[in-house]
Amino acid sequence: MRSTKFWICVIGAILVITSIIVIFQYTQNTAGNTAEIYQNGVLIRTVSLAADTEFTITNADGGYNTIQVKDGAISVIDASCRDKICVHEGAISSAAKPIVCLPNKLVIKVSSAAPSKIDVVVG
Repeated sequence: MRSTKFWICVIGAILVITSIIVIFQYTQNTAGNTAEIYQNGVLIRTVSLAADTEFTITNADGGYNTIQVKDGAISVIDASCRDKICVHEGAISSAAKPIVCLPNKLVIKVSSAAPSKIDVVVG
């Protein structure tokens, strides 16, 4: 009986700590106002998230990514890569997580004038 109470307390403590971390992460997540697009590690374009637009970026190998800015978020809506992980990533509007397309060597990062309080995103 005593060991059952112990495990209930341990599981309860884990749930409380996890809830606090999730709440903190969502409240500290500030939306950005620009997106920086890198290809091969070089900044090739900076885009404002305030204006809706759509454009395509191509690389030297003939690969492409079609990027859409809509409603203050940026997303990859089409890509020449086989797995299309960048397309399935969805739209982002905060600096917490970038969009990455490894076959086309493309990285999209959201940035803001205000510094982000998030140091790392796990998971």
